[in-house]
Amino acid sequence: MSVPQILSKEETGKYVPHAGKMFLLSRVVHHSILEKKLISEVDISTADLFYDEELHGVPVWVGFEYMAQSVSALSGIHNSELGISPKVGFIVSVTNFEAFTACYKPGTTVSIEVVEAMRVEMAVTFNCKVCEKNGKMLLKGVLNAVEVDSLDKVL
Repeated sequence: MSVPQILSKEETGKYVPHAGKMFLLSRVVHHSILEKKLISEVDISTADLFYDEELHGVPVWVGFEYMAQSVSALSGIHNSELGISPKVGFIVSVTNFEAFTACYKPGTTVSIEVVEAMRVEMAVTFNCKVCEKNGKMLLKGVLNAVEVDSLDKVL
């Protein structure tokens, strides 16, 4: 089964275990299993769950969740392509964090790029960045996670 490159919010939601206001991605605009890469987008608005009136935007740290949901989408699409059941993922840490803004402004769209850098058994590392549509870097970091077949293996 081939998954189209651009996935709507609804289609993307099939690969991310979040729902309602906690599902933050607006769409997937590119994914490549060969490159182990996914690019998603989030349309920032004042209706966002994490919108902060004092900042007049969504705090930059919410980018961690954008990254995590993008990683989940990449994993879900990859497993779907291979006919494998979805795995359960846990963020272990975010390293090499650099923020270049305080917040994401309403009326803008941010682009989230996640690329699998290394995989050793259950441990997976992703290079991640959040940028404005014009390419200006807003946040970058390395997301370290573990993937398991079921919660039984970690409980």
